[in-house]
Amino acid sequence: MSDLPIGIVTFLFTDIAGSSNLWEQHTNAMSEALPRHDAMLREAIESRYGVVFKTVGDGSHAVFGNASDALAAAVAAQRTILAEPWETAEPLRIRVALNTGVAELRGGDYFGPPLNRTARLLAAAHGGQISALAGDDRASARPAAARPGAPLSGRASAPRSDTPGADLSAVRPRPADRFFAAEHARSAPA
Repeated sequence: MSDLPIGIVTFLFTDIAGSSNLWEQHTNAMSEALPRHDAMLREAIESRYGVVFKTVGDGSHAVFGNASDALAAAVAAQRTILAEPWETAEPLRIRVALNTGVAELRGGDYFGPPLNRTARLLAAAHGGQISALAGDDRASARPAAARPGAPLSGRASAPRSDTPGADLSAVRPRPADRFFAAEHARSAPA
């Protein structure tokens, strides 16, 4: 995993909402759905210059050298997962969390407060939702080193308020951070 970015990076964590229940009640359907889910997530992440550095159960941890790429991957993942005709009793819905910061890279894994914050954001999110923290401007002074050819940015990007179907709200969990949550609104059947 020598292509992992260092410096100021953006983490993207995902998890299938309600997966424990789905596994208990529909083991065979989940056994078939999980590999498709994983492939869809990997495509959304890697096609936007991200790298999956860890999988935990039905969740993925990815890193990006650019916050805008991470946000684009999160939106693409949500749209792809929501559009898929799953064979499960209920459609799969993923929770996604994004956070930008500086973390220590050691042995192909990251450590530090940005990952802890990303995990807390993920735990607070609902299925179909993207949650993000836009950090303070101190982090923007040090650019990230990303894969060759990948655009670089040291600033966290918030979801745009004019994104169709996005319901955005902002609260301040810490004085230096801004919290954003966007949920893709399904169109009513015609």
